[in-house]
Amino acid sequence: GMLSAPPPLPAASAAAVAAVVAGGDSSAAAAAGGGMGAGDVPAMLERYADIYNRNGRIGIYTREERDAIITRFREKRKRRTWTKKIRYHCRKNLADRRMRVKGRFVKLEEGGGGGGPPAVEQLLQLQQHAVEDASEAEEVVT
Repeated sequence: GMLSAPPPLPAASAAAVAAVVAGGDSSAAAAAGGGMGAGDVPAMLERYADIYNRNGRIGIYTREERDAIITRFREKRKRRTWTKKIRYHCRKNLADRRMRVKGRFVKLEEGGGGGGPPAVEQLLQLQQHAVEDASEAEEVVT
């Protein structure tokens, strides 16, 4: 007779399938799967044992079925959105108006005591604290 495609499988994690294939029991599969359908993995393997990795199959899929699945994945990956979407334009406007030094927001303080602009002094203090923190971390490690 003609072989038909197997019915769809219940959702199971790769860890659950590996636990059962390695000779584990259903409790190991349930612990590894942690979700719905994980307890059905042994029954699933028994159900598809006669076709699993046989007659040119990869797992339970034929070469054509697997190619179709991979093609669908690649098409969906191409449609992913990689651009940044601004959700709150009011927040963007506020951020654009704030003072920045090297990309960081800084406050404009009135009457700074040092020689440079207050924002630059504030950034230098931040950098100095970062250097001190890094040197303390190295002391703890060594």
